[in-house]
Amino acid sequence: MGSEPMSLAMLLDRTNSGTPVLCLDVRRRPDIRELACKDTGKLSVSTAGILEASCHNMASVVLRKASLAPMNSPKARKHASLDRSTSEVALVTESFAEVMTDTETKHHWREMVIDLAKAEIVRGIAKMHDAGKCESLDCAMLAYMNEALIVGESEDRLKHDLFSAIQKAQKHSEDRRKGVKEAIREETVLDESGTRATAVQITATADWFARTFYENVFKVCGHLKGDTAEEMFAKEIVMMATHARSLFLSSCFYTANVWQLEAAKALMLRLVRLDRLPEYTSAQGLLLLRDAWCEVDVASHLADKYKRICKALFIVQITLAWLVVAMAAASSFLEAAWMSDPCADQAISIYPGILQQLIFLAAVLLTAVISLQGMYNSRPRWRQLRNGANSLESLIWMYRTRVGRFEIDDSNRRADRPEKELEAAINEWRDHLMAGAGLKSTNINQDFTGFRAQQLEQAHQQLQKQQQQQQQQQQQQQQQ
Repeated sequence: MGSEPMSLAMLLDRTNSGTPVLCLDVRRRPDIRELACKDTGKLSVSTAGILEASCHNMASVVLRKASLAPMNSPKARKHASLDRSTSEVALVTESFAEVMTDTETKHHWREMVIDLAKAEIVRGIAKMHDAGKCESLDCAMLAYMNEALIVGESEDRLKHDLFSAIQKAQKHSEDRRKGVKEAIREETVLDESGTRATAVQITATADWFARTFYENVFKVCGHLKGDTAEEMFAKEIVMMATHARSLFLSSCFYTANVWQLEAAKALMLRLVRLDRLPEYTSAQGLLLLRDAWCEVDVASHLADKYKRICKALFIVQITLAWLVVAMAAASSFLEAAWMSDPCADQAISIYPGILQQLIFLAAVLLTAVISLQGMYNSRPRWRQLRNGANSLESLIWMYRTRVGRFEIDDSNRRADRPEKELEAAINEWRDHLMAGAGLKSTNINQDFTGFRAQQLEQAHQQLQKQQQQQQQQQQQQQQQ
């Protein structure tokens, strides 16, 4: 990607603008995934009570000290990975993934991977020095070190409910306001699964990278005046370390090795995917989504209400009209029968009068129903609310997929532009909804949204309690 130190500054400018950047390592180096050998490690307990991890590349690292104790001893369960410890020194064979549950173990494992990557970088620089050459591809070195920081992490997107995502985003925003710029990546580079590179490890790796690069230049260029590389290139080292650290922390920075075709191909397919789904949504966007979904629920609820009113009044109106016609026909028939035969049963003469009264009552009720139908104006309101709910749901999915007015183009790459557009779209939708079918005179402005949000929050809290109870039960079962 470049051979001058300023190339890192150019990469950083692109990532800061939100553009995905792929940095390629053109050197033939061992695959850091094979060096890490996360899933092929073996644990053993030495005679000194030291828990060691041996990898197939002959790299060994002491993970933590462990005291051996009988199973009936309270100290036997001091560490989760030592459940099988006995009073006898024995070989413990477990996969590395089973041991990755301990935070300290993860930290040491990540340190081991970083040290292996550093050793490969130093080995490559030494070979070039033996040939009288200087390592000038700073981006290639940076790409390899970035692989060491992210190897072993899951890149799958996590599925969270809306309120969990809002709480997480608000926590990150609050941390930023407190001055913690790397709050989101304080403990992780990608997501919440797999091992993590901490902010301290990232900073230390960036400092080592800058110092090693300029020490390499200082050794090869013997004509430079100065006692050490840090004295000669003090400003350059600080600048490169800052750029490297920012790139390591950037979510738009990707790396691959051109000699590892399968991994590079998988990364390219992920970067050039045809969908427009964003990697994450800001706190403002999540809150707007919550309000928008609540508005959809309110509009759908009121649409169903007016639909039921419309259908009920229509059925009553049809029934009363049918009764009026039926009773009028019956009254005419009975009156004609009595007039044609005056000697017939005198009781028949009573029915036409009763039917006339019932016809009058039904006509009054029919008039009342028509008046109620005009007062509620249920049919236009039902259709207006139904169309409004559907149109707002369409806007929500357009925002989530970043298409239409929410698309981010090269001419305007403001990070908050989709959120601003969504806010404006919701306000326009509200104005358009209230302008039609006389909805201003209804209770649509009642605090349905706050009530719905409160219900959802209560449901979310209950779900969290259930998850905590399940976790506690699992922990109790594991302890037993």
